[in-house]
Amino acid sequence: MIELRALSDPELELIAPLFEQVFGSPISAAMLHWKYAQGRGESWTAWEDSTLLMHCGAMFRTVLLQGQAVRAAQLMDSMATPKMATLRREGSPFALLIRHLIAQRLPSPDSPLRLVYGLPSGRAFRLHESLGLGQSAGAMVNLVFGPAADAGVRWSAINPADPSWLGAAERSWLGMAADLRHLCVCERDPSYLQQRFVLHPERPYTLLRVQSRWLRRLCGLAVLRSSGNTAELLDVIAPLQQQAAVLAGVRAWMAHSGHQSTSFLVSPPVAAHLGALAERCEPTEFHLIASALLPEPVLAQVRDRWWFTGGDTEYR
Repeated sequence: MIELRALSDPELELIAPLFEQVFGSPISAAMLHWKYAQGRGESWTAWEDSTLLMHCGAMFRTVLLQGQAVRAAQLMDSMATPKMATLRREGSPFALLIRHLIAQRLPSPDSPLRLVYGLPSGRAFRLHESLGLGQSAGAMVNLVFGPAADAGVRWSAINPADPSWLGAAERSWLGMAADLRHLCVCERDPSYLQQRFVLHPERPYTLLRVQSRWLRRLCGLAVLRSSGNTAELLDVIAPLQQQAAVLAGVRAWMAHSGHQSTSFLVSPPVAAHLGALAERCEPTEFHLIASALLPEPVLAQVRDRWWFTGGDTEYR
């Protein structure tokens, strides 16, 4: 008989061997606790005869749905033992666990809209779709940018120990949130930015503050991660009319630091707003996925209307 249960904080390391087996790299206790401990998320498992068969985690986010703040759950770390029977059966541990999460566990009194979503791999997306557990809320693309020295703006690297950046982050997010009241967007306030990027247990990120050249008015913030002479842009936090200026600051930073290319994983609304500024736009295997149990009026508010970037994931 299949047993479904959530792991307590001290039990989180039980999934580490399965993680390494499925994804090919180890995961540290610090990373597991950063994701799931202290109420930030939940780690759910399927067991049979004391053997771990399947895991799916959820991280809780505040999402602004056309300006209304709602609690949502972002699915992640979906993995099954390679020896498990086919995942595509209705009665498979995968189907049982995901259905339990989206139908019973994650909807709660403080999440009345049952907003459960994720950004799975192409294979996992097709699996969700075939079992009637999820549906596409938008195909993700990569925007690619090159360096440009003459940006017309000033950029500076943020020292997270200097609390002045928190005020800039707050102003940038409030302006952005006001501009995106017609869409769906995950909250990007200072406390989220600190937890997601500053307190990440393993990966260093570069946070940039971009200002106008002469008056030094705040344009917004950007978050990047370097890998050799390339970089990934994780997020731009700025009012919509200032985002082009922030991208100009990113390209000037690239020229200064010797980065030859920067990619930005984005959803359709972001691509529609910023795509014309990119050197090229590349398709990806990723689809933003929404629970198939969402009421149709809610699904209509998120399908191709979700402002989502690589920084909204926990693994990039």
